[in-house]
Amino acid sequence: MDLHIQTPPATVQKIFELASELSPINQRVLIELLSRQIDNRLPEKTTVDEAISFYLADQCSLARAAELANLSRWELIDVLKSRRIPITIDAEFTAAEMDNIEKDLEHESLLCS
Repeated sequence: MDLHIQTPPATVQKIFELASELSPINQRVLIELLSRQIDNRLPEKTTVDEAISFYLADQCSLARAAELANLSRWELIDVLKSRRIPITIDAEFTAAEMDNIEKDLEHESLLCS
């Protein structure tokens, strides 16, 4: 699948309508398949700075950026925190992971309660 193809807005709207009719599990599968296509354009390994650039440009998830930089997700979060780069908490984290992140951010006075 080539994601660089110019798609008319009506087609994009139809794709979103069809995707919204899928079950949540099938939506997740669709997202995973599309992510793999996008990830195939990324290099296998990068520097930490390059990985952060991909993450900030929304070209990969935080977990994928960590993988590219040969770090754990937590190590990359620490790098982002040290550089005061905002961290987007989304569905890639479990509830327990989100609780731990919240505690860490509060402990470091980076989260307002």
